[in-house]
Amino acid sequence: MIPELIACFSGILLFVVECVFYGVKISREKRRYVENSMDIPAPAFSFKGSVVLCAAAELLPILVPLQLYVIVIVCICGIFGMSIVCRERLNQLVN
Repeated sequence: MIPELIACFSGILLFVVECVFYGVKISREKRRYVENSMDIPAPAFSFKGSVVLCAAAELLPILVPLQLYVIVIVCICGIFGMSIVCRERLNQLVN
């Protein structure tokens, strides 16, 4: 039971660190838009839904008992998914 908990909380910690990292970068780009008196482009329709699903993937192992390897795979999918979504939003703001 302990390795499963460690995997769950490690995945959540990495997810939060990634959210903070990309959140700072995205807010920096938004601030640049505001300083230049430009309109901030709206995120794609799927952005918010994808963020919610990535967070749900991180919380799934806590709610449903799974094997250790399944927990690791699900947490990695949530982390990579969030990375892809945030990089896409950042590229949208930069271009």
